[in-house]
Amino acid sequence: AGIDAGETKVCFGSPIQMYATGGTKYKWTPADYLSDPNVFNPIANVPIAGIKQYQVEVSGACNMTETKTINLQILPPVKADFSVDNITGCSPLAVSFKNTSLNAAELRWNFGDGTDTTSNKFSPPGLVEQFSHLYVNNTDKPITYTVQLIVKSEAACGDVVQKQITVYPSVEAKLSRIDPTPSYCSTRSLSFDNISPAT
Repeated sequence: AGIDAGETKVCFGSPIQMYATGGTKYKWTPADYLSDPNVFNPIANVPIAGIKQYQVEVSGACNMTETKTINLQILPPVKADFSVDNITGCSPLAVSFKNTSLNAAELRWNFGDGTDTTSNKFSPPGLVEQFSHLYVNNTDKPITYTVQLIVKSEAACGDVVQKQITVYPSVEAKLSRIDPTPSYCSTRSLSFDNISPAT
């Protein structure tokens, strides 16, 4: 009989397929969190961090059996999250970001405007967890930016989260005088057209 035995690291929340070979019947114990304890390749999805031990009994012809043990080391959960002080505003809009992720060793930000940045705890200056980013909207319509944060743990387990920020065009008042006469020496009524961008 053959089996992938020993200890295997598994990211929290990720299923893993175990396998045994060389027999005609297979019995995995305990059966909890297994897709099927009586097949050669069950899928384990353990929802608790720590060590989870399984044994498999492989049997075949001539009443031969073999038992092996595998330990699954379920790594601590990784959760990506961040907070912002503004989700809407007029251009130019300065948005303060704060990382609130769980067990993150690397932060990879994509701000949705063509810029990104990465920091990790192993390279100077370490994790940059709080900063400001400036959004500029030079159009005449609102723009919604999708901000994405990808985090990785020390064991390279990852998670991702996205949030949206809407930036409105800047308000700029423009007036055009209808009467082209440049100056007057007496009291006179003037007419103007509003040519400000529509908002």
